[in-house]
Amino acid sequence: MLSEIASRRDIDYFLFINQFDIKGNYGDPYLSGNSKSERIIKVHFSLYNAEGKLVHGSFGMNKMPFNLDDKKEVANLYFPEVIRQIVNNIDF
Repeated sequence: MLSEIASRRDIDYFLFINQFDIKGNYGDPYLSGNSKSERIIKVHFSLYNAEGKLVHGSFGMNKMPFNLDDKKEVANLYFPEVIRQIVNNIDF
């Protein structure tokens, strides 16, 4: 299927996000009020070539404040580092 889509759309690679995690210690109620507590954003990905063969798989991650709940701020401040790690981790 990937090779068919690649030929129709002139695509060389497909990047799939396999798993997206925001992890923190949610069992400790004191962490939510602690300004030094952090959560971890982790994005697992796979890169396939136009023939549908796996080229590379890995993840990118970043830490963010535990009490941050503004999704725009998370996207603007913490996701660019995850994206940089994904791009820099791919062996072209």
